[in-house]
Amino acid sequence: MSKWKQSMMAGTVAAALLVGGFGGSFTQQVFADDDSEDSSISSPIDMSIPAATRADLKLNQILILASSILDVDYSDLQEDLHDGRSLADLATQQMNESASFTSQLLSLVEAPINNSLNSGKITSDEATALIKSTTEQVTQIVNQAGYEEKA
Repeated sequence: MSKWKQSMMAGTVAAALLVGGFGGSFTQQVFADDDSEDSSISSPIDMSIPAATRADLKLNQILILASSILDVDYSDLQEDLHDGRSLADLATQQMNESASFTSQLLSLVEAPINNSLNSGKITSDEATALIKSTTEQVTQIVNQAGYEEKA
């Protein structure tokens, strides 16, 4: 190989090492910050979606939640309600009181609201309004004789 080709090849290799580094061993790795602890950056809340949808309320699952609190079979609970009893009647029968049952049911139903508020999916005003309306709806459902969930 001629001296000129050797010099050219050596220069090319030297330039490649200077620009690209020595196989990555001397080059500092830099990554984007992916810490989720940085609360100063948050995505805007999509107000076009109703707050109840963003909070993922599952009011159509009241009987499932009630059956777990009362420790009764879901189909037995539906049958009792179909016979004209209320969830309050069944709670009094199972737990000797309905207030404790209602508060346990409300805490389960309100959990998605609080989670959505904490994750920034809804505003605090929306959370307050949802909790108020949910409390009214759950109280009505608990006291309604013959309640049936809508499909």
